[in-house]
Amino acid sequence: METLLELMPSKKLWYDDGNVVLVAGNRAFRIHRGVLSQHSPVFRDMFAVPQPTSDIAIGGRPVVRLQDDPLHLEFLLGAMYDRSYVLQVDS
Repeated sequence: METLLELMPSKKLWYDDGNVVLVAGNRAFRIHRGVLSQHSPVFRDMFAVPQPTSDIAIGGRPVVRLQDDPLHLEFLLGAMYDRSYVLQVDS
């Protein structure tokens, strides 16, 4: 397992006001729990259940480690944050 020092923050999906950090592989995404909950019942349910306290935090934000492929997670988050991301049609 990589250490926090080996994580690469996403350039597009790292928000100063983000309140949770998702980590997949060696990629980190600082985003918003509210956006995740609005678009995903899985995240909504996860955040509704009290989570055990963890010493792992980045910039004071809790870290949620996922087993997903980092590229797949980046596509998913890109679609959640930018609707034009999924509306682009190749000609």
